[in-house]
Amino acid sequence: MIKRILPFDRLRVTIFFLLVFCMGKIEVSIAAEKEIAKFKDDNYLWVKNICNIDLRPHQVMWMDQMDRSPMTSVVASPRVGKTFAVEMHGLKANAVNPFEDYRVFAPAESQAAGAVKYHIDAILGSPVLSAFIETRLGRKQIRSTGYTFQNGSNTAYYGQNSKLDGVNATIIRGEEY
Repeated sequence: MIKRILPFDRLRVTIFFLLVFCMGKIEVSIAAEKEIAKFKDDNYLWVKNICNIDLRPHQVMWMDQMDRSPMTSVVASPRVGKTFAVEMHGLKANAVNPFEDYRVFAPAESQAAGAVKYHIDAILGSPVLSAFIETRLGRKQIRSTGYTFQNGSNTAYYGQNSKLDGVNATIIRGEEY
């Protein structure tokens, strides 16, 4: 004998599966957040264990200096990893601190996009950070122009024609003006 499923029963089954699915995502998010917070006080260990990237000693020194003094300006020879160190520091700030709004301004929009690409590459290469990306309507909130973490932090970039006011920004970075 075949039992007919009533619309009410279908709704109840659907809600059950949605709750099970969401609870699994919440558990992964909580695990990712705990892993991110584990190394928040040490820049080298955070980048090494969360992003799977080895930093050079001078990059770690710059990141530690940025922790002590937020108005740090990094001046060094070309191709020594200035932008990478600064962007990894910004990525860490976004992942560790809730509701950060990180904005990169540059003379050329492509230059700012290159800086944010460091963030996106590190996120895509890290299972922990990939699990921490916010999901809305089933889509991960990571795009070529920025991303949003589940703690409410986000990143975006702007070119020369953008307003530099940064109304809601908590971290503003100028890229080689």
